[in-house]
Amino acid sequence: MFNNNLLMAAASASGESLVEIGNSALYTTTSQELERTPGSAGNVDKFTFSTWVYLCNPTSGNTPIFGAINTSANQHRIFTTATGTLQFDLYLSNSFVGRLITTQVLRDIGWYHIVAVYDSGNSLADSRMILYLNGERITDLSTETMPSQNQDGLICGTHLHQIGMHDGLSTSMDGYMAEAVLIDGSVLTPTSFGQYDSTGTFWTPKSSAEIKALTFGTTGFYLDNTTNAQTDASGTGNNFTNTGSVATTTHTPTNINCLLNQLWKNNSAVLSNGNRTKNEGATGWQFVMATLGVSSGKYYWEVKAEALSDGEAMMTGIANDTVNAQLANSTGTGFYGYSSYGVTYSTSSASYGDTYGDDDIIGVQLNMDDGEIHFYKNNTIQNSGTAAFTGLTGVYYPMTAVYNLYHPVHRFAEDEWSYTAPTGYKALTTTNIASAITRTHSNLEEYFDSTLYEGNGTGQRVGKFLPFTNTFTVGKGALFIGANSEDLSRGSMSGTATTFTVSMWVKRAEPAVGGTNANFMFTTASDAGLAFGNNSTADVLAWYSGSYTATTRVFSDQSQWMNVVLKSSSGTGTAYVNGVEMLSSLTVNGADATMAIGSYNNSSNFFDGYMAEVVMIDGTALEPSSFGQVDTSTGRWIPKDVSGLTFGTNGFYLNFANSSDVGNDVSGNNNDFTNNNTVVQVGDTPTVNFGTLNVSGGAATVTNGNRTNTGASGGYGNVRTSLTFGNEKIFAMLLINDGGSGASVNTGFSVAPDSYVPDFNNAPQTGTYANVQTQGTITRVVIGDAKGGTVVTLTHSIAVADGDYLTMAVDPANGVVWFGIYDTSASSHQYLPAVVGGTAGDPANGTLPTVTNLPFNNSQSCIMSGGFGTSSSSTIVFNSADMPMSLPTDYLEFKQDNLATGESYQTAFSWIKNRDATDNHMVFDRLRGIYNNLHFNTDDAQNTNVNTLQRFLNGGVQVGNDVQVNTAAESYVAWNWYFETTGSGSSNTDGTINTTSTLVDTNIGLSISQYTGTGNNATVGHGLGVAPQFIIVKKQNSGSAGDSYYCYHIGLDATSPANKRIILNSTAASAGDSTYWNDTVPTSSVFSLGTTTNVNGSGTVYISYAFAPSQFTAIGSYKGNGNDDGVFVPTVNSLGIPIQPAWWMMKRTDNTSGWNIVDTSRDPFNEATHRLEAQANSADNTANGQFDLVLGGFKFRNTNTDWDGSGASYIYMAFGTPIIDVDGRIITGR
Repeated sequence: MFNNNLLMAAASASGESLVEIGNSALYTTTSQELERTPGSAGNVDKFTFSTWVYLCNPTSGNTPIFGAINTSANQHRIFTTATGTLQFDLYLSNSFVGRLITTQVLRDIGWYHIVAVYDSGNSLADSRMILYLNGERITDLSTETMPSQNQDGLICGTHLHQIGMHDGLSTSMDGYMAEAVLIDGSVLTPTSFGQYDSTGTFWTPKSSAEIKALTFGTTGFYLDNTTNAQTDASGTGNNFTNTGSVATTTHTPTNINCLLNQLWKNNSAVLSNGNRTKNEGATGWQFVMATLGVSSGKYYWEVKAEALSDGEAMMTGIANDTVNAQLANSTGTGFYGYSSYGVTYSTSSASYGDTYGDDDIIGVQLNMDDGEIHFYKNNTIQNSGTAAFTGLTGVYYPMTAVYNLYHPVHRFAEDEWSYTAPTGYKALTTTNIASAITRTHSNLEEYFDSTLYEGNGTGQRVGKFLPFTNTFTVGKGALFIGANSEDLSRGSMSGTATTFTVSMWVKRAEPAVGGTNANFMFTTASDAGLAFGNNSTADVLAWYSGSYTATTRVFSDQSQWMNVVLKSSSGTGTAYVNGVEMLSSLTVNGADATMAIGSYNNSSNFFDGYMAEVVMIDGTALEPSSFGQVDTSTGRWIPKDVSGLTFGTNGFYLNFANSSDVGNDVSGNNNDFTNNNTVVQVGDTPTVNFGTLNVSGGAATVTNGNRTNTGASGGYGNVRTSLTFGNEKIFAMLLINDGGSGASVNTGFSVAPDSYVPDFNNAPQTGTYANVQTQGTITRVVIGDAKGGTVVTLTHSIAVADGDYLTMAVDPANGVVWFGIYDTSASSHQYLPAVVGGTAGDPANGTLPTVTNLPFNNSQSCIMSGGFGTSSSSTIVFNSADMPMSLPTDYLEFKQDNLATGESYQTAFSWIKNRDATDNHMVFDRLRGIYNNLHFNTDDAQNTNVNTLQRFLNGGVQVGNDVQVNTAAESYVAWNWYFETTGSGSSNTDGTINTTSTLVDTNIGLSISQYTGTGNNATVGHGLGVAPQFIIVKKQNSGSAGDSYYCYHIGLDATSPANKRIILNSTAASAGDSTYWNDTVPTSSVFSLGTTTNVNGSGTVYISYAFAPSQFTAIGSYKGNGNDDGVFVPTVNSLGIPIQPAWWMMKRTDNTSGWNIVDTSRDPFNEATHRLEAQANSADNTANGQFDLVLGGFKFRNTNTDWDGSGASYIYMAFGTPIIDVDGRIITGR
């Protein structure tokens, strides 16, 4: 998630204010630079530098961005290296005293926002030098050397400052720079210079007015490039000297001009002049493609012929994505050009117009609305105005091919043209593309997401936690602690027969979870009751009536509430969970004895966890829909108001509203219960859901409704919450029950901003975290990042006693935390300063946080409780009603109801893979229903397993404890496709075969159908409205050898793709066979079937997945080049707008290879190296893979025949974010 950009307040479709940057500065590697030497020094210990950059050739050598130099032995620099990494260093006396080098490479064809912070006075070593990219702190560093405290730097001193060049690097910048800002004497975060749009996807610049309102300090400046490159707009007058005539351009982070594509060209072709000139390279033909393509609209650009001499030639025009940029001749398919010989070239040459040569200007007039192209020479239209080519359809890019050393200059921007464009024609820019094309969706996470999660071995939600959109709010719940023998009971219910209904909402807790002993929710007679566990198998739902009847499915998730209903009709019972039938044909005796809630007969097998809305209906067998309903906004089962039901003589309704009488019946029957051993009222309910601890196999002991952690023997007992949060401001407290004494025993709690792995081996947590803890009589703040190996400990001499509280105020959007201490005896609270003995801040006004620069990870952050040693004990406090102090202003309790409203629709298709083990690719869809899984890597028939996927939710799924989806301490990836349509679909009658059901969403371009074959040539309706380009078909209930996943793909053959098929669960090449698709390509309403039993056997049931072009989808083919500088494959959506891939799968079709899958959750930055293969059960593979997912495509970075063999044929499918959003913002580089 997170990536993008747009300065001046302009209107937007969503109503958000847009910003448009007018100009950038162009540095063309010809010793162009801006330089100044301040007359007086500023603060050499503290500064913030911010700029937007577009790198034209990021791997050609070091690319200087900004720095200061005294001598070659003393330098302070920000630059990208020859490998594309970003480096920020301080080099003094010929040694690096501070240096950060990213693992991430910056070699995309897009704009990046870079922020560098130097703060050597900071007591936290890892905060003395910081790099941010596109709003996010960079924590993956290959080199991390921090300067000593109070080490003077050179920037802001009286030394030579340079932009676009650095004497110490002996190189110049090749690229564009915009909005360069230096803040002297202050540490700022990226939010001072940029902001996310409302979806959190597009990182956008702030307005010029907002930048000018900053305090710049003595040597600070703001280069807005309004009038020229060198004038300071900050008001401080710190202008630069423009050396080498650095010019301004209209190519900016908010308006990308079409340029020549550094990634999509002949390997020997050299680009220069801001990627507008094809410079001298090798002899022979050299092709260069441009960055922006179009499928509609009218566009004009110019190409100036330069240095054209005898023996050299040029062809300019357009080409589509079938062109191999390494072509060795001037004719072929996919391109249409006008040659300097006065002829047109495509599949053949034809006489067209005048010859042209040195200094001639060729105008290109592309009319994709009518599918034709015209050329001009020096403003004279050629061929008497007759189009050079007609019938153009699809997406075309500007293209130039040159022969030998000739180098043409491309003028894509209007202010660069020599002539006026024909009426109605515009420059090829993202702004003009955006104005010409109506875009209705640009937030990929509404329809698709890739989620990483750690298995917990019990059950969990995978994806986003979303707030409830309930129409009925449950006010209170009750907590039952089994160790205390707590339950509710009432005497004989004389007159109750065998027809009744019991409904309750429960949330399970330790220590009962995982234990085989029956954990009774209620008993209605001396030998009848409903429990979790059956004294032999843990966590199953079990009905006891003299013996146990139990589910196969287990219910061990401790993060969510569930509605359990027992319906008995004349002694035959049915049990439900969340509206789904779990047990049937149960023998139910009359409820005429002592009834117990939370135990077996008020004597044993006590319940551990929470209950709410406990109801009994006497005399009527009601369906679960009387007590709950599916929330259409989240896909969850939520409570209904039951107060209007008829309860019957012995019926009751316990809503736990009275804290002093939790057994009070509010049905009107006064069938009250006795509270045994103090069941207490709590604020945790099915419509609130406070965060609780989730042990998940860890070393700690958790009790008290999963709120109290008693630590671990001889080591750390760190336990994370199962609930996670995003950018919400959260306040939490930790009650110290027993802080222990001495260095061997301590307790505390933490916030974990990114992927946190609980301690399964009695070891400290891994990943980034910030922690406040007591250690004997002192308080410590510990900040750690296991990825970088940095741990900072601040010891405060503040005594904390048992009964006091540690506090935490978390502001994820700004990456900061305030830790504090509440002294119970004095009823006073204080926040801890960032520096021992320093000034404390206040989260209410955002001042002086205890910890800064934490890399929070959107919706995956959690809170942890920890204890070292078994004598330590602490209790999390998330409910403000239980806190001895008020929440800071604008801060929230940590509960699900406070989380941000999600924008994702309900999961319709879920694909889950264990990254650590050789488990199957688990495939689920809403049409076949929960529990039912297919395996893309085998020819197995559909398998039903109740402990796999248990619910399709908005923004995710609920999984059980099956090892293939949820093994403790193993890593998984879930790819979820979300549909606006709810339910399981309906029959489609567009084809000769009526589908049993078809579930479709045209926004993501996916149709799921179930049909029964006929054995005759047939068609099947898909409902997509456009022709699908990739179709997977499988016998649903047959798993014999050969019952594979047979696929149609438009890229299998240029002319007859429907005469070929390829197998998803195989490495085999494609094969020709018309019996699969009847040699008939899909239409906008149906796809065709032949007579083979593999896709159309008489009476056989099939499942199909049909993928079509959409605003988020790109499906196509390409040819490999077999080169380390591998082929570039453009990814373009249904509107002709490039997408930045978030997920792609590809397969070689002319030889054996795997179906390789790459995504941006496993590789959040370039280069991507993680691969899973759809046809194999193997774990995540990082060998050999070197890929860049970039603005509008993917680029291969090494030679491997599985994805880039010389001349080899490949197919692919990609899902990604359009580079232009619905309002016109531009996505940032990756």
